[in-house]
Amino acid sequence: MPKEHISRALVRMRGAWLALLALPLGPALLFNLIGGSQRAMAGTALGIGGLLLALRALRRGNGKQAAILVGVATGLLAGMAAHVPPLGAVIFGGMAWLGMSLLYEGAPAPEPP
Repeated sequence: MPKEHISRALVRMRGAWLALLALPLGPALLFNLIGGSQRAMAGTALGIGGLLLALRALRRGNGKQAAILVGVATGLLAGMAAHVPPLGAVIFGGMAWLGMSLLYEGAPAPEPP
């Protein structure tokens, strides 16, 4: 019985870690806005948008779509905001996609409201 309770609690908290890990992007966007770095500001804004879309897809039970969105958002953040070379940004995006895929592939579907 406790195992089922823990499983249900984890399904309800789906995506909470993604939201917590994205929290530092808010101050980063503010610093880029103050500093006037347009490329970094656009990269951070696109990354935040991609992560929000991924969180929305994850809450609806679309783990594959969320993994792709997190990979793209991470690649954009690395390439545009952190000024990582293109190959490095692709590698960072691929690692983020792989991590999300491993975490949420085969996860139980969310409970209907």
